[in-house]
Amino acid sequence: MKMVSTAELKAHTNKLLVLVQNGKKPVVITRHGKPCAVLEPCGEEDLDGLAFEYGPEVLRMARESARDIAAKRYVTMEQFAKKHGLP
Repeated sequence: MKMVSTAELKAHTNKLLVLVQNGKKPVVITRHGKPCAVLEPCGEEDLDGLAFEYGPEVLRMARESARDIAAKRYVTMEQFAKKHGLP
């Protein structure tokens, strides 16, 4: 896996994008020697999934779920199955 600094990214963005697109392999971007982002191949088919994953409604539900878990307001799969007579 290729790793490049933010300075290299700035200087060679187009070259790196072509490398990712043609090679279908991700490039890890580092800042001060530590990984901070990844450039990875993306096609039209990926856009719907990204829009869903980062959409405001999904993010709101994720925050709400995190609060419920922290407050121990949940049931386990085993508890759910037992309550509903599932194997």
